[in-house]
Amino acid sequence: MPAYNVSPFGPPPVLMVGGRTEWLYGNQSDIISPTQFTITQVAVASNVATITGTVTSGNIPAVGSLISVRGTQTDSGAANVTNAAITAVTINATTGAGTISYAATGSNQTATADSGVALVNQPITFDTLVAGSSKQAASAENDPSESDERSYMVQVFFGTLPTAATVTLQASLVDQDSAYQTVADVATVVGGTATLNAAVYANANFKFLRFNVSGLTGSGTIAAAIMG
Repeated sequence: MPAYNVSPFGPPPVLMVGGRTEWLYGNQSDIISPTQFTITQVAVASNVATITGTVTSGNIPAVGSLISVRGTQTDSGAANVTNAAITAVTINATTGAGTISYAATGSNQTATADSGVALVNQPITFDTLVAGSSKQAASAENDPSESDERSYMVQVFFGTLPTAATVTLQASLVDQDSAYQTVADVATVVGGTATLNAAVYANANFKFLRFNVSGLTGSGTIAAAIMG
C-alpha cells in the first residue's frame, strides 16, 4: 500500500464501509477463498510431513502460509496439524496436483496412501517498514450500517520485526498532513520484541485516519488494518 501522499494530486483516501476491514499497510484478500487441498498420500521424515494431493479450490499456497490438516490416519494422524507454517510447495499450476511440506511431529513414514483435507487461509502480505505515515482512510458519510457514534478497531501485524519502532493511529477532521493528531500507540517494538494492541475506539467521530511509524531502527515488514 502506498504511503501518505501530501500532494492534492495524490490518490484519494480509502473509503471505509461499516464492517469491512481496510488495509492501510499490507493486505489480506477477502475475495479469494481459502486453499483446499485433497490429500491422497502422506510421508514423514525427520518431523517434516509431506502430503500429496490436489488443490480443489483457491490458489496454490505459498511457503510461509499456515496450513491446517485433518482426517489423515498414517502414524495415528501425525500429519494432522493446526496452523503449521508451510516449508515447501511443489504443485503443478495446470493440474493442481503436487505436494506440500510442513513441520509435524511423528515417526518416519515412507509415502503411504491416506486421505484427508488441508486448508490454507489467504496469507497476509506485508509492506516494508519505513518511517512516516500510511495511506489514509475516510469514514463514510451517511453509511446506513453506521450510527452517528462510530467505533473503530485497529490492528497491526509484523512479518519481520525491526529493532525498534512505534506505530500510532492518527486522525483528523481534514485530510491535511499537518492536521493529523495521534490518537494512541497501536504497536511498539523495543529490542526486537513487539507489543501489539488490538485497540477499539468507541463513540468516536474521526473523519480521516491513518497509521504512522516513528522511532524506526533496523528493518522489518508491517501490515495494519482498520475497521469501522
